[in-house]
Amino acid sequence: MRPQNTFCGRTRREFMWQAGGGFASLPLLSMLSSDGFLANQTLAADGQSEWKNPLAPRKPHFTPKAKNVIFLFQE
Repeated sequence: MRPQNTFCGRTRREFMWQAGGGFASLPLLSMLSSDGFLANQTLAADGQSEWKNPLAPRKPHFTPKAKNVIFLFQE
């Protein structure tokens, strides 16, 4: 049974274990990117067409025309 007065229901040991996994992946990511392992793909999955990022920003369907702006400053 976990103590009730802990932050988010976790002990310090559990928190450090979970947070340590995230920080340990940063050096691995750096090493893989320096080797070129994480470089952008040049071809799509079919092996012929050029790979395009599906999350890249695209042009809108129509030109936006802003006529009014509502500015809310809430503190």
